[in-house]
Amino acid sequence: MNRDDPFPLDGPPDDEPTAALLRGVLQRQADAVRPSPDGLRRIQAQIAQQPHRRLPPRRLLRGTPLLAAVASVVALAVAGTAGVRAVAQHRAEVAAVAAAARVEQQVATREVRAAPAASLPVYVAGVQNGRAVLFREFRTTGTQGVDSQVAEAVRAAIVDHPDDGDYVQLFGPEPEVTVTARVTSQRIDLDISPPPRPRPAGLAWDDANVALQQLVWTATATASVVAQTAPPGSPVNARPVPAGGRAVHITLDHGSDSRLFDLIPLNADFQRTPDKGNDPRAKVWIIDPREKSPHARGSLDADGDAVALGQASVQVVLARDGVVVHAADVPLAQSEPSGGTRPPLSGQRGEWRISGWDVSQPGRYDLIVSAPTTGALPTEGSRLSAAEGPFGAGTSGARWWDSKTFTVE
Repeated sequence: MNRDDPFPLDGPPDDEPTAALLRGVLQRQADAVRPSPDGLRRIQAQIAQQPHRRLPPRRLLRGTPLLAAVASVVALAVAGTAGVRAVAQHRAEVAAVAAAARVEQQVATREVRAAPAASLPVYVAGVQNGRAVLFREFRTTGTQGVDSQVAEAVRAAIVDHPDDGDYVQLFGPEPEVTVTARVTSQRIDLDISPPPRPRPAGLAWDDANVALQQLVWTATATASVVAQTAPPGSPVNARPVPAGGRAVHITLDHGSDSRLFDLIPLNADFQRTPDKGNDPRAKVWIIDPREKSPHARGSLDADGDAVALGQASVQVVLARDGVVVHAADVPLAQSEPSGGTRPPLSGQRGEWRISGWDVSQPGRYDLIVSAPTTGALPTEGSRLSAAEGPFGAGTSGARWWDSKTFTVE
């Protein structure tokens, strides 16, 4: 027996009796073991569950400064880019607010300037290029007080038919409608009772939204006009008007109805947005002369505004008893976005004006303005044709027009 082996289990047959007995027991137990078919798979799974071997601390320390430097550079780059974007976005938002403020101020200034004495601006609807748009007319008034005058103007927008026979009425007959208004420098609260109805033929959503804009533009325009004569410190002028103009909140029947015509939700305040693509005003219109107004013999001065449709100009035609007496391409100037300091760019609104056109002969005159200025102007002495529109302004799908009729005795 090898005395160097403390457990000579595999020794020769003449081992000690105790060793031979132990060897026999272990052999019988080993023979009784039957390997499982998935044993290898289970062993591999147990090995996979063991913790991953970690790098020695020395190796980690060598890579840490490099990784930290790379992370810092990446963080600075991301932060710098985000900061530049945030500054650029902030500046763009500030510029947009300033531009909107200039447009709204220009609109309000022109409304005040155009309003005859003792009259209220009322926005009415017309159809241009197949869609409903807004024009502005004026109603004489003897009402006193800012709230009462705003309520009167809004009621006129709902109840009165437009003076211009070419315009349309979007609201249904409402002889008993009552409008109440509360006006401050920041806000206009309107209540209309009973809720107005749409015209009998009904309205699609787009036209219903134009009807809503009638109320908003009429209320804000009238507030701007009557604020000029209100006593200092009155609610209407106690504070500066916000950059975007007064907000308008509308309730129907004291709040029991929350949708105009069951279509337009009224659960938010509304503001005019003349600087946006959803400007409801007509793209071309005549402000002066007014429809069916008398005019003395002599010369005609007229004005209005239009959107620069390609070129910053409009086509103006004057006819007497259906015969053209003058026609010209007239440039647009004093754009709203510039605050009246430069002509409009394409898509912007500007003013047009004519002066000294001959109306010395008595008769019925038609003034027609259209855009864009494409095609030849009608020649003097030619008759207005149906192909050019009801008064020669063009009614094809690519043109926008407005007209006014006045008489010279």
